[in-house]
Amino acid sequence: MSVSVRFLSAAALLGTLAFGIAAEPAQARDEGLYFAIRGFGGYSDPGDIGSSGTGTLTERNTADPAAGGGAALGWRLGDTPLRFEFEVLHRVRVDVDLRDTANSVGYENNLSSTTALIGLGYEFRNDSRWTPFLAAYGGMARNTSSVDRTNLNNGTVTTTENDDDNLALAAAAGFDYRLTQVLDLGASYRFSYLGGFDTGAMAGGESIDGSPFTSHDLVLSLQFNF
Repeated sequence: MSVSVRFLSAAALLGTLAFGIAAEPAQARDEGLYFAIRGFGGYSDPGDIGSSGTGTLTERNTADPAAGGGAALGWRLGDTPLRFEFEVLHRVRVDVDLRDTANSVGYENNLSSTTALIGLGYEFRNDSRWTPFLAAYGGMARNTSSVDRTNLNNGTVTTTENDDDNLALAAAAGFDYRLTQVLDLGASYRFSYLGGFDTGAMAGGESIDGSPFTSHDLVLSLQFNF
């Protein structure tokens, strides 16, 4: 057999194997338990600022980029294109910086949020590796204010921390991409309503609050199917 014939035979064999791999069913897993690791980043807004016991407040920085991560445990239904999940996420570093110009006091609030949500998703299942979905979430947000209060006249700094529990709601739209039978990648846009925040009483007896605390995020997911 000549070299050219052998080459053509090998090429034909490789082509047949490649076609077989490409023709392998590629649809995403339709039923079962899954665990997802998630990271996100976006733009958070603490809302309208109110206060008690302060003078005139000036907003130096409120709406701010923020990021975080967490995990979810869920179940895909086989008979209907639905999935249910329980998710916990932690959001860090929303800087809410204010100044009381009447009393010469500065406030630097490092606002964080931890959410525990139950989600319901609708999947647009098909015969490809891509599965678009829509999802809605509801649960609780614990918004934590860690405030450095600075007396601008003498430089004295006091720090207070306060938790404020709120109803949390979210809506998402995105897609999952099946890498293997047991591993998916996901990406989605999510809008979150996180309630509000309250600093509690600070060194001067004053307090600051804000609502509605909202966020627009890109959520990335690494999902393990069982």
